[in-house]
Amino acid sequence: MRVSLGLAICLTVASPATAADDKPIAFPTSVKVEVDAAGVPTGVQASDKLPDSLRDRIEAVVGDWRFVPAAVDGVAAPATTYVALGVCAMPDASEGLNVAIDYKGNGPRPLERDVLLPPPYPIEAARAGMSVQLVAQYLVQSDGSVVLENVEYADDAKASTKRAFTPAIRDWVKQMRYEPERVAGQPVATRIRTPVQFELSRPGTTLKAMHKHLEERQRDLAECAAAAAGDDKSRSIAVDSPVKLLKSG
Repeated sequence: MRVSLGLAICLTVASPATAADDKPIAFPTSVKVEVDAAGVPTGVQASDKLPDSLRDRIEAVVGDWRFVPAAVDGVAAPATTYVALGVCAMPDASEGLNVAIDYKGNGPRPLERDVLLPPPYPIEAARAGMSVQLVAQYLVQSDGSVVLENVEYADDAKASTKRAFTPAIRDWVKQMRYEPERVAGQPVATRIRTPVQFELSRPGTTLKAMHKHLEERQRDLAECAAAAAGDDKSRSIAVDSPVKLLKSG
């Protein structure tokens, strides 16, 4: 997760049904998946904000995946988890859709949004020109509230840097709310690690230049698939989810 200061960009992704004929669309989303005691999905629910054709395609693909089931006292049990995906859709010549789906991980899901919003850049840190990379580890409790456990910095991080950014991470985590995973119908706690990069934007960067760069990145399906895959180093990871992906595709 990257937090940049100096240039705010709001990108509205068009529905694949209304996108230009040769324009691929890449976006993140999440899917609610109910898994039985054998690791087979029995219910897959994609976002109702997606077009029907795309939602049906995603649900069909994820429905064919297999998972290592959860367990209660060593006995396999049904569970509910939320699978994070990178999706790329591109209209083809027959007016259908070519769709690439990339598994990002699974665990609890942020309430109200598919994607976790980044923390605000601390004002004093920005004024001082500070940038940093860190990892926030927190526990999503069974009631959906979140408790910060640790903020990990590089070994060479200065004490002043930690003092500047740790309160921002603490406040960010405090306001989080999640839909917890469930095992045998009961909500469970899950631990999550989220890399966060605070960086000041480069001088001379313009909104027009950023849009041009994004268009170049999405010229063909291969590039779009790469965009859908995203940066694996910046995604949140549920380190102890009771459900594990066994096989996709």
